[in-house]
Amino acid sequence: MASGGADGVVRLWNLATGQPADDLPTSCESPLHAVAFSSDGTLLTSADDDGVVHRWALRGAGGQALSRAESRHKDRNHGQEQALPADRRADRV
Repeated sequence: MASGGADGVVRLWNLATGQPADDLPTSCESPLHAVAFSSDGTLLTSADDDGVVHRWALRGAGGQALSRAESRHKDRNHGQEQALPADRRADRV
């Protein structure tokens, strides 16, 4: 399991013990608003309040940073989660 919070750190959790297993620093000071695993569990992505997205490859304990991207468009929705359905091919919303 993974969580993200106001400290800008993605925290990986050990479900067997309920304790933190590792931290993945994002180099941002902005609160994280989303974390998501890939369907096969090998990648993790986070998004913060400033529109920065980080991606890691998860291998064993912790993760290896793969990429960091910053959105040119910043849209504040005051903490409300928003989602749009994609078409069947998931190439547009």
